[in-house]
Amino acid sequence: MILIKYSCPKCKHTTEIADVEKITNSADEYPLSCAGCGQHFSKTTLTKFARQHAEEMINLALSRLKKHTSQ
Repeated sequence: MILIKYSCPKCKHTTEIADVEKITNSADEYPLSCAGCGQHFSKTTLTKFARQHAEEMINLALSRLKKHTSQ
């Protein structure tokens, strides 16, 4: 399982997202809130952030693999 750290846009407190599937499947439109200021995070915002984070991780891994195999 991958832990994703999301920085609150209001107060910059870090919220850890442990289960993206739970957020995606949640009936609640605002499944998480910031422990620092109480700001609620929308499901759409969190899933978009998680998707972008996953894409960055994949691109980094592919880049490293490409460097490693070309040596």
